[in-house]
Amino acid sequence: MVVDQGPFWSVFEHSNIPMALVDRARSYIAINDAAVALFQYQRDDVIGERAGRTTLDPDLARSNAEWEELLRTGELYGERVVSDAMGNSVRVSYAAHATRVEGDWAALLVALSAHVEPANRRWSVGWPWDAAPPRSRPRSPARTRARSWPTASPP
Repeated sequence: MVVDQGPFWSVFEHSNIPMALVDRARSYIAINDAAVALFQYQRDDVIGERAGRTTLDPDLARSNAEWEELLRTGELYGERVVSDAMGNSVRVSYAAHATRVEGDWAALLVALSAHVEPANRRWSVGWPWDAAPPRSRPRSPARTRARSWPTASPP
């Protein structure tokens, strides 16, 4: 897939579907507002960071193998449990496709569905950076809606 710069950036920036672009070195190069709303991280704290750093799946070999599959085939579908900025475990089903953005290889990651895991189903691995989880705060109705994505059916 080759990205036509004008329409792509408009759709990427204005979409209500969480999306991110990751370079070949697995660093985030862009995230849209829907991804910021879903995961609650500040954009400046994400850009340039390694993709997958908030994954709660301890199987690094699996993660590396899937990345190699994306590089080899140009597409990947999967599910991950990640930590949002509040320390919640969020189960995300995603699609990733290789593309070219401004001439450079990039992976477009799209969240197909996402939901916060119940508190009693948290993974038994440490919090990111071995820090204590942040205190949870009540969510506004708008914030709750932004975090509830329908499950997509395959075409």
